[in-house]
Amino acid sequence: MSFDLEELLKSMVAAAGEELADIGEDVSAELKQVLDNEKESLEMLKEAIVSGDIELSEFDEEVEREKLVVKAELLTIKIMVEAAAERAINAAFEVFTDTVKELLN
Repeated sequence: MSFDLEELLKSMVAAAGEELADIGEDVSAELKQVLDNEKESLEMLKEAIVSGDIELSEFDEEVEREKLVVKAELLTIKIMVEAAAERAINAAFEVFTDTVKELLN
């Protein structure tokens, strides 16, 4: 069996790419959902400060709370991306180890 490192690297990239194919769509959808979830709260917050229903200090506190909510939701996306990266790495190196082990037979 011949060993073509360039072809092996292409196969490794292809395997990793297959694992990552769906994550881009998933991340975009999750991010859109996070922002959509906060749209109503942000609109209410804007209305409350503009209409004078809340003071600037309360507005600032609420903005900080909203930032924490969004941050928590975005951490979920981060975990998804890290898991996908791990699967991609594993797939790429599975191709490598399988190919090299075939050389031993």
